[in-house]
Amino acid sequence: METRPQPSLDRARISDLGKDLGRTLQAVLDALPEAGSGPQALATATGTNKVFTSRLLKALRQTDPIACLYELPGPEPLRRWLDSMRALQAPAPALAAAERAVAQLESCIREEAGDRSALHAVLAAWLPLQREEFAQARKQDAFRAWSQLKGAATDLNLAAVFLHPSAAAGRVDVVWLMGLMGLRRLRPGATVKLATRRLRSDGAERAPEPIAAYARGGGDPFGLREFCSAPAAPVEARRVGETMHYLLGGGAFGLRSAADLLLAEVNRAELPYGRAPGTEPRRNHVFAEVGTPSRALCFDLFVHEDLFPGQEPELFLYDTALEGVADVNDRARDLDRLDIPESVARVSADAAGLRLAEMPRYPELPAHLCARLGWDLARMRAWRCRIEFPPYGAQVVLALATPELPSLTNK
Repeated sequence: METRPQPSLDRARISDLGKDLGRTLQAVLDALPEAGSGPQALATATGTNKVFTSRLLKALRQTDPIACLYELPGPEPLRRWLDSMRALQAPAPALAAAERAVAQLESCIREEAGDRSALHAVLAAWLPLQREEFAQARKQDAFRAWSQLKGAATDLNLAAVFLHPSAAAGRVDVVWLMGLMGLRRLRPGATVKLATRRLRSDGAERAPEPIAAYARGGGDPFGLREFCSAPAAPVEARRVGETMHYLLGGGAFGLRSAADLLLAEVNRAELPYGRAPGTEPRRNHVFAEVGTPSRALCFDLFVHEDLFPGQEPELFLYDTALEGVADVNDRARDLDRLDIPESVARVSADAAGLRLAEMPRYPELPAHLCARLGWDLARMRAWRCRIEFPPYGAQVVLALATPELPSLTNK
């Protein structure tokens, strides 16, 4: 006998299943005098727990059947609830209809989605609000796993980049402020590092300098100890080609090893600025890498008012697993973009706009760095991208369109 292929899991079928479940479960619920009461009253009446009844009532309040299906508990908890409703003499026809709908849900999960989590991934793709909730929960799960595999974790991965007209005509100075705040090795020997690099060289040699080169009397060559909340972590710098690696020194590990790794790097005339008329449009871009499992990433971009006038940065997230760090101008790398609901927003470059719960003194830092360099923070625009539990190995890019033939002046 020929076996006909079954229809694929599509939005219309999912919507029909959600409608059927919502209608039949509501009919059973309506048999209770407590149907219009809250979760606790319903839990007491049916002998179930409040967590279950909260989820059930939330699901049945949804007007979108797909959202109803997303919020519902799984088949087994639903069956147990229907059994309790049978003991309370709920109408047999309503119970039978609800049981058939639950069986269809179980079949959908087992035969077409694989498991409940996989079905949630499908549903979340069609639900903007639930999509963000789903992504957040899965990113948190991944953070826990990668922290143990990598042997290190940090409360805050800080990346702040400053773009300023250079003394060299047609070039831009780039300053990086980087930190791993509340950093902990979870096991001995775990490697932890930060890095700076540029993807394209135009012949000009990269010459990164520590911020201490711009302080009277020198001081800590790599860090900014006075801005650390935890003990300042020892740092070892290594240069490999055009990449600077900053490694966590020492051998401490465990909860009591918590430290702040904080440093700033100055790159004079790092990037060219502008393009000739009629040439292919391009984007200048800067990026932060998630090389340490992090509870949060804060990526701030500061741009001098004479650069990229009237522009707002675009946000790109890339998976670097196969091809390494991406150049946004390489359209082939569009295949590696991560479909995660994150955003970048304009902020004021003052104490209110730059507040960070994980780093109380951070709002003072941008002005402190600009003062060392003789720059005026008031002449800079600022944007922030904050990502909770950023995926390990992700590249977070902020890009601005390269203007045609700018006129740069050093101010």
